[in-house]
Amino acid sequence: MFFCLGILLTQILNPFRIIFYFLNILIVISFVFLIFSNKGIKQNDKLEGFVVKSKVKYEKILQEYSKLKRKIELFKENEYYQIMVIHKEMGYIKENERIYIFEE
Repeated sequence: MFFCLGILLTQILNPFRIIFYFLNILIVISFVFLIFSNKGIKQNDKLEGFVVKSKVKYEKILQEYSKLKRKIELFKENEYYQIMVIHKEMGYIKENERIYIFEE
């Protein structure tokens, strides 16, 4: 009698085990998909890194822009700055000037 009851219980519990294993597998697959999918955690980390790098590049570009803007303002406003840029950076000389180049 106990033997029959044991067989009966194992047959009843067996479908619950199958369902339990199936749900466990489904949960594991869901976590793997969540981590490695296109919109998953790994992709989110990559995008956050890209955003940080982009912000750094943006700040550098803004600094360079402000420097260039200041140079343009100086060039428009200051005649001595214009002469300095023309002589030093562009290499032009006046008619009455002489340039001496010494080798080291």
